[in-house]
Parts: sequence; structure tokens; C-alpha cells
Amino acid sequence: MEKLIKHATIPQYFDQTKNYIEELPPVDMGDYIFIDVVVKNLPVEENIEPEQSGTFEPYIAEPDLKEQVKALSDAVTTLMGV
Repeated sequence: MEKLIKHATIPQYFDQTKNYIEELPPVDMGDYIFIDVVVKNLPVEENIEPEQSGTFEPYIAEPDLKEQVKALSDAVTTLMGV
């Protein structure tokens, strides 16, 4: 007979931007196999620099589209402070 596998629930305080989940080894509980989890903190990254990318100019042929992309690029640059 195959046993049912039950996973622990993820705690409410779990924040995927700050934590990650690590599964513990399976435990035979008799009627089922239980897999518990541990919440761990992600490492803190310091001095993160935004990636600088090239321009989309070579890929844009239509003049009207060029203006739209330039406006969008300028808006993103302003919002991101890059």
C-alpha cells in the first residue's frame, strides 16, 4: 500500500522577497509520510547596481514607434532613478 504524502503548510509570515523554504527529510508517521519545512532568510545583497542595457534602436524601424519607445525609456529611467 502506498502512503499519502503530507507537506507542512507555509507559515503566514513567509515573504518570498525575504525568505525561502527548505524541506526537512520525510518522516514516516505510520499512515502517511510527513514533510516539514523550515523558513530561512535570504542573504542580504549590498550595493546592488541596476544592469545597464543597450538600446533598442536597431530593432525599431518605424519612426512613430521609435518616439513611443524613447518616451517609455525616459519614463522608466526617471522612475528608476537610473
